[in-house]
Amino acid sequence: MCNASSNVQVEELRIGLFRVHWDLEKNMRIKKCGFFKNKLHLHGSQSGRIYNIFYIFESQDFDALYPYNFGIRLEEISCICDSSVAETNESAAKYQQKAERQKFNDTSFLPTETERKNVPPVRVWFEFEEANTTTDLELEYDKDDNHWKVYFFGQRQPFGITLFMDFGTKEMDEKIIINGLEGMFVTQTLCDVHFQFKDGQSVGAHIVILSAGSPVFSAMFQSGLLESKSRIVDIDDIEFDVFRQLLIYLYTGMAPKVTEESITQLLFVASDKYGVEALKNKCVNVLKTQLKISNAISILVWAHFHSIPKLLKKAMKFVLINCSKLSRQPEWMELMKNYPELCLDITQRISDLT
Repeated sequence: MCNASSNVQVEELRIGLFRVHWDLEKNMRIKKCGFFKNKLHLHGSQSGRIYNIFYIFESQDFDALYPYNFGIRLEEISCICDSSVAETNESAAKYQQKAERQKFNDTSFLPTETERKNVPPVRVWFEFEEANTTTDLELEYDKDDNHWKVYFFGQRQPFGITLFMDFGTKEMDEKIIINGLEGMFVTQTLCDVHFQFKDGQSVGAHIVILSAGSPVFSAMFQSGLLESKSRIVDIDDIEFDVFRQLLIYLYTGMAPKVTEESITQLLFVASDKYGVEALKNKCVNVLKTQLKISNAISILVWAHFHSIPKLLKKAMKFVLINCSKLSRQPEWMELMKNYPELCLDITQRISDLT
């Protein structure tokens, strides 16, 4: 085992979001072992939290395309207090429920700083650079052992990893504001713009909020377009349910149905049209997890058509690994017929492997 100490840099990008860069090049060159361990100290809004971070790699000679198997594990070894994750989650939920019953100017129910810091991160991921591209990989949370982990394959050994830890919006006053904005949208209170759809449905929204989250909406309502005068916008190319998810995201930073397979791709197209980059990235990350034998070819073609490098690379890797099964499907013949250049690329990659 190789231990490191001075080669970890921690930066708080915003309140609750940390970037951790671990430089492994020196350690690997001194001793090319397959197991590294380091201790991670957080500061700022999460000061006092300490984590063990493990990095494991091993070679696998049977796979010429991806000769290395990697693993990253993150476990908390010191918290602000000794209460368990389950207790802190329950505590946070209790305060949230109480907050919703209080007036906005009443701060007596807010949790203490210690109670807020005991809440575990809502998301952990890392960036992996390979072949001049950067891939985001999510770490899965194991509730039983209270740690985050991910395993993946690669073509070379990364000499450094960049890990992100997002503790989310834990400040209750920010939560109250978000809940208030969401409530205005749900109850359709004081809406100053309305969207109409082909099926006769309509939904209202607030120009200020839409303009803050979308440069396209901002330009639309500041211009002399008909929509900026009448405050009625006809939506002919996006389904009502998909557009509503887009609006909910602009109000709350969340799209509840983004993981539904019938929604994800359509939501990407909608967020691309209105310039909501964060939601586009979220859709791409979801699509990367939805890859399977039944949809790999269609997602590959879709990613190629929309020029999404991260998703295209992930889908291509999946297709290459499962080419023996996929080549027997009717979709493979459609791929050869309609996308000959893409099919040629796949064939050349398979040829290089063999």
